[in-house]
Amino acid sequence: MVDRWFEDEAVRAGDRRRRVATTEGTSMGIGDMVNKAKDLAADHPDQVDSGIDKAGDAVDGRTGGQHASQVDKAQEAVKDRLGGADQQPPA
Repeated sequence: MVDRWFEDEAVRAGDRRRRVATTEGTSMGIGDMVNKAKDLAADHPDQVDSGIDKAGDAVDGRTGGQHASQVDKAQEAVKDRLGGADQQPPA
């Protein structure tokens, strides 16, 4: 009961660390969501690579390709960091 009071007060005070309710009725913090996203990315590297490519294409489209080399570098950096489908994840 006390924990719930603190969570309610944090939400009223605008605390950005508030927790998010999940479908199971439990709550999940931001760190939990990040870890879940990392796990999903590790399980589906082809989809992650595809999403990175689509995001880069969207940026290129919006900027008229003006920053294509920087976008390409950013895409490669993200793929290197995440260990895309064509790479082995860091040990």
